[in-house]
Amino acid sequence: MYSCPGMSVNYNEKVPGEVTYIESVYRLWFRPASWEIFLSNVTEALEAGDEFLPAQEVNVGKIYCAKFSEDNAYYRCRIISIHDKEVTVEFIDYMNCERKLASEILNLPPQLQKVPPIVLDLDTNLGYLSDTEKNRHDLEEFLTARSLSLDIHGIKIQDFYQDGQLVNKEEAFKKFDKKEVISSPANGNGTSSSSKKETLSNSNSPPKEVKDTSPKKYELSLPLFKKIDGSVEYIEDIKSIWFVQDFLQDGLNELMEKLAEVGPALKSVQNLSFEEIYATIYSEDSEYYRCKALSEDNGKILVRFIDYGNTETKSLKEILDLPQSLKKYSPSAAKVFLLDTASVSNQKENQAILEDALLGQKIQISLEVVNGDKLAKVYIDNKRMDLKFVDMNMNEEEGVFQDLTLPVDEIVKGSVVYVEDTSAVWFTPAAVQGSLDDLMKRLEVASSSLNKVPNPQEDRVYGARFSADQVIYRCVLKRKDEKITAHFIDFGNSEDKSEDDFMELPHELKSIPAAATKLNLKDCELDEYKIEDLLASDDVEVVTGKDGFATFYRERVQLLPKKVDKMKVHKMRKLPIGMKVPGVVVHSQHGKAWFMPSDAECDLEEIINGLDQHSLSLIKENNPEENGIYCTVFSEDQ
Repeated sequence: MYSCPGMSVNYNEKVPGEVTYIESVYRLWFRPASWEIFLSNVTEALEAGDEFLPAQEVNVGKIYCAKFSEDNAYYRCRIISIHDKEVTVEFIDYMNCERKLASEILNLPPQLQKVPPIVLDLDTNLGYLSDTEKNRHDLEEFLTARSLSLDIHGIKIQDFYQDGQLVNKEEAFKKFDKKEVISSPANGNGTSSSSKKETLSNSNSPPKEVKDTSPKKYELSLPLFKKIDGSVEYIEDIKSIWFVQDFLQDGLNELMEKLAEVGPALKSVQNLSFEEIYATIYSEDSEYYRCKALSEDNGKILVRFIDYGNTETKSLKEILDLPQSLKKYSPSAAKVFLLDTASVSNQKENQAILEDALLGQKIQISLEVVNGDKLAKVYIDNKRMDLKFVDMNMNEEEGVFQDLTLPVDEIVKGSVVYVEDTSAVWFTPAAVQGSLDDLMKRLEVASSSLNKVPNPQEDRVYGARFSADQVIYRCVLKRKDEKITAHFIDFGNSEDKSEDDFMELPHELKSIPAAATKLNLKDCELDEYKIEDLLASDDVEVVTGKDGFATFYRERVQLLPKKVDKMKVHKMRKLPIGMKVPGVVVHSQHGKAWFMPSDAECDLEEIINGLDQHSLSLIKENNPEENGIYCTVFSEDQ
């Protein structure tokens, strides 16, 4: 119901619609009229917002639901920042923002999370105007006064139409405040422009270079659900490529010619900024390219060549300052994450296969939204990419469950992910957590294409949805009598299933060992809830002994007390009256203290009931009552 195969626009045609939000004179959001049906479906579903559950945890970048303060209606939103108990949200179908309490954020049903934003992010192509409050106000009046249509090319607006008539932009914007600019080596629509300096202002004075006061240029974005022609300039890893659209290529060539002209005269930067665009020489061809600094470590600066995507390490003196006229244009290359390799293992053999097929090749991509992520289908010669990748981690017996084991008598940091009962818990090492997060993302990406297993086998790795959140997790099938159970191998919990609930996973997702391991507890006297309270954090430490039992610590303090043999406590020897005896208090209640001398031949860990272990001195008074004696207890420094 909520898939959006029709959410596309035709370029070089009039697209009727409405502007939903104007960020600046240079950037706005526009909803084509043909998309209103998708908005209507989402809005209707959001009317059930009173039934949505509050989000227990909010994360930046995730899609939720919140009320807009001006109309008190529910809208989809993305968390863009978190400030203690408040969050800033962006209403993704309109793109305006608002500050909300974290408690006001609601979880969305999965099908509503998957619908992409029902609005287009566009460049107005009005870079010659000043971004002033007056211009923004006038632009809003111009765009909303009459029926609006746009001619869209890529992410840029080529022409405006009002009431079906082409707008004369020179006439329409003649009263807007303008700024002086220097011509770019490539203008906005990718065609060549004059290499001579010229001004777009009304002034007849000689053109001069002025500081660009427009907002920082945002990263190049690509339209959804539209085949885009271009080339692969760099392959970052098995999951991502850097892609340059064909219509930008002429402008990029002009830009490179201009860089070659000015390059020898450029000077090294004095103060490095990670926001600015610079130039540097690429070591393999000694040509000048635009770049941005990514990181700095002991004078070594990692830069990315923003028009191609590749990276290289440079010194500060090799980073060159650019004239403003060459800084102001968006990067030519866009990073694209691939749908077809989202679940392929990232190893050298697979990357080589991808490089052979795509690097430097003319291809087409089509962006889709899969579980909230923009992923690209790749077409080569108008045919969907179909490459055979390898997986070096597969067992000889494909899909057999691989258990996780911990070293004996070594401290392992991590987190308890599930308490099975008072004798066993499931534990994930901290070293595995990153791989588990990556695995869950790959499962999410692959979930839409998984098929049911016709005849699932016991102890084989499959996928199944957990009933509480309807998310797909890895599991193994267990049978007992007529009962079928899915044991979720990365978290330890289980639930009853039918054979139809199990789904086939890609080979590379089956082969990864389980992320959680079962640890046995010895003689723990606490119930499951208390165990969960004590171990519920990601900073516990565990030591597994040769006997197979686990002991948990936090900052070297043992967390779970063991059952105490009370007979050992009550068989304490008689102590001399009036003498100081060093030892520890093992229990106290209602003014009484149970004391063990330091030289007692007992294992302290078997009897200490969770109290602080302090060395004490005791003066025994001759006042016996019941099975104990009243004592006056002093600390050692008294």
